[in-house]
Amino acid sequence: MKNSIEFWHDVCMEVVRKDFTIGSDGSPPPQDQGGPTRTSRALAIAHLAMHDAYFGTTNPSDTYLQRKGVGLPPPPASISLDSAIGTAAAVCLLSVYPSHQAYINRMSAIFLDGNSDPVARDNGHRYGNAIAHAMMNLRANDGSDAAMGYRPSTAYGRHREDPYSAGQGFLSPHWGSVTRFCTSAHVPLDAPPGYNMPDYLTDPDYSADYEEVKSFGVLASSTRTAEQHMIGYYWGYDGANEIGVPPRLYNQIARAWLDKWHSGDVEQAVKLLAMVNAGMADAAIDAWHWKYQYNLWRPVIGIREANHATGPQADGASNATVTDAAALGDPFWKPLGLPQTNQPELGGSGATPPFPAYPSGHATFGATLFQIMQRFSGKPALTLANVLDADTPGAAVAGQTFDFVSDEQNGKSIDADSSVRTRHVRTFRNFARPTWENAISRVFIGVHWRFDGMPRAVVPNKEYGGVPLGLTIGKETFDFFN
Repeated sequence: MKNSIEFWHDVCMEVVRKDFTIGSDGSPPPQDQGGPTRTSRALAIAHLAMHDAYFGTTNPSDTYLQRKGVGLPPPPASISLDSAIGTAAAVCLLSVYPSHQAYINRMSAIFLDGNSDPVARDNGHRYGNAIAHAMMNLRANDGSDAAMGYRPSTAYGRHREDPYSAGQGFLSPHWGSVTRFCTSAHVPLDAPPGYNMPDYLTDPDYSADYEEVKSFGVLASSTRTAEQHMIGYYWGYDGANEIGVPPRLYNQIARAWLDKWHSGDVEQAVKLLAMVNAGMADAAIDAWHWKYQYNLWRPVIGIREANHATGPQADGASNATVTDAAALGDPFWKPLGLPQTNQPELGGSGATPPFPAYPSGHATFGATLFQIMQRFSGKPALTLANVLDADTPGAAVAGQTFDFVSDEQNGKSIDADSSVRTRHVRTFRNFARPTWENAISRVFIGVHWRFDGMPRAVVPNKEYGGVPLGLTIGKETFDFFN
């Protein structure tokens, strides 16, 4: 039988899945918390409430609310922790996912509190409710509800709508102003290679990454291997029908590792899942801050408009041949694109996400997750050098091996051609390899430059890409809770 944190974590994952699921009548997904930004915030709120419902009765100084200077309600002498955790989770989920009220209430009715004392159960209910309200009040004015218009720049190198997804809009341009969950300041991030140069292709790092994604990420690639294609889809979770967004993927991975190494341990699960979700919420805030700060184009624009005689700012007279490389643009280039999972009617459009490229959100989320898990497993912090060395499977690290089946390739999900994708079990022997693989996956489907995730080598006194950003956020988050 599942314990309280396992039960309610499963409910959280199912709510996110339902939030991105087309109705049986063909109605669009509810998306109460659309996109990875809002989903990460919602999951952080729910898991921090469960964390404080547990530790508020056993060790109040370890609670998140106490660390944020919010007074905790005094716990009663007789209390059911299961009831406190369940109520804290349910109340927060009902607050942020109103479209899923019926499901959440049904799960509340199914959840069995094993405590035989009705007074303890009722006290747990009251305490969990108080924690949930304190958590929701703390986040009530965090900037997440700001209504802000956005107009894209037409300048060279800047992000615009995907030409294969006209009208896709721009997701969360204000998210960088949302209050962070742990520390207050954004983690610094250097500009990507070539940034603001008259011709990005004169930068050798940009040029190398340009050639890579142009070859490996194109729809009909002759260089992309079956393994690379699989990696590209395995790490997808791009808001697809019945799957959802990256924070759900990374929660599933954390849970798979917990089930292997800390099965049934409520305290360890409560700790790790709270840290992971708070860290990913900050990862979204920082990544989106820098995305709209640097406003870098994705390959679908950058390759099609690499020649200065193409694009809104084309100047055939003076800039058409800035460098020899300027002629390498392909105005008809189309990426493999996001996995259009469980929506074959879309026909595999080769779409890319509706926000700027740099840094990669996937790389930032993933590096944050695996850094927290690395520290949680008692090992020294992961470094960029560790991740760059992991382009081969690498040596096994004690206590880190885990298996994972992605919902993108679970033997049930439907590909764009209406075929059922083959089930694939992937085994990882350390946390550096999945950090690398998660980041590079976006190159293989043509939606990111490599440097969006990580550089090819450590660059002294320079931090660029979502992997270094996420590694720092993960380390910062772990330290905040310890």
